[in-house]
Amino acid sequence: MPDKIEGNAAFLKQLGNLVRGQRAKRGMSRKVLAMDSAVSERYLANLEQGKGNISINRLRQVAFALHVNVSELLPPE
Repeated sequence: MPDKIEGNAAFLKQLGNLVRGQRAKRGMSRKVLAMDSAVSERYLANLEQGKGNISINRLRQVAFALHVNVSELLPPE
């Protein structure tokens, strides 16, 4: 079971890095992304730090606000 938990943590960390990278690529502040995606700044901060387990619908909102496909925010398996 620890391998699965560690794998989940690594996945969330990669997901957060991808979201932060896309946001930075666009020169977008977390505040603007929060407003555009209707996801709170605190939630986005946790997500970018790999601490937030985002729902697929919220991830779609973030992707839409970043003008990317959801698949661009998902780490490769």
